[in-house]
Amino acid sequence: MELFLGIISMVSSTAAAVFGLGGGLILISFLPDFLPGDALVPVHGVTQLASNTSRAAFSFRSIVWRLWPLFFAGSVLGATMFGLLVVNISAAYIPVFIGVYILLKLWSERVGRLLSSFDSLFVLGFLQTGLGILVGSTGHLTMPRLLKEISDRDGIVATSGMFMSLSHGLKLLAYGIIGFKFNQYSVILAYMVTGALIGSFVGTLLRRRISNRWFSQILKILLTVMALRMIYSAFQ
Repeated sequence: MELFLGIISMVSSTAAAVFGLGGGLILISFLPDFLPGDALVPVHGVTQLASNTSRAAFSFRSIVWRLWPLFFAGSVLGATMFGLLVVNISAAYIPVFIGVYILLKLWSERVGRLLSSFDSLFVLGFLQTGLGILVGSTGHLTMPRLLKEISDRDGIVATSGMFMSLSHGLKLLAYGIIGFKFNQYSVILAYMVTGALIGSFVGTLLRRRISNRWFSQILKILLTVMALRMIYSAFQ
């Protein structure tokens, strides 16, 4: 199991390093088969923190730092408010939240437009970090704003990685305060973090050589199937 999750982590991290998003959704869609509900988001968060920090580090000079302050302030508020909320949610239904979120993200243009309409970096930080505590992967929320602010692909991917590093770091802090025992999953995390680091390195090398066109359709179909399976399994 640990080796398989390490490989999935590597593949998802590679995808994120190439395309700037998608890796987190790929990874968390697999985790309900291997982890209890209360461990899905924190274990995913540790792996994604490794993936995003390494991705940002490999393209450090491309990060656009002027976008950082407002996003940081919103993220702190989002982590605080949603951290209080998650305490009162049954862990058994977290896969349902994740599955519904993935389906709405993939197939509802109205929801996509609604989320994208929040153009303030403060609000984006609040939503990306806060919602991440519930559903794990929210990196796509900042993409429309980054596309407006940054012209080169390396800058977009690196800055997105920096934003997500902050979101995942605050999310893990919230789960630590709540009392989640990360050490119980130390072996799994070792494999997954190693896979994430390898994937970030490989994906950075591949970034300029792969087209987005074929990937997006395959990813959409695969994630839809996995999201439906997560929702179905949670009610069994």
